[in-house]
Amino acid sequence: MANVVRVYLEDFGFRELDIASKLLAAVAKYGYPKDFSDVGISLGFNTNSGYVFLTNDDYQVLLLENNKLTIIENDLEEVA
Repeated sequence: MANVVRVYLEDFGFRELDIASKLLAAVAKYGYPKDFSDVGISLGFNTNSGYVFLTNDDYQVLLLENNKLTIIENDLEEVA
């Protein structure tokens, strides 16, 4: 075992764990959408909005909305 990957879930409640499991199950079944980069993917949870999502090194966000994987693009130039 060369590498161990850890995800810290202490801030996730049962609701968020349920959403995360459905999101990961959808990715396992269908794969990542073709426009979603698979580099540096991590699981996230916004404690203000309640959203559970996957994010990557390109700052894309992948959500499960109405049982469909949905990509949210972040335009960092608008923020800067």
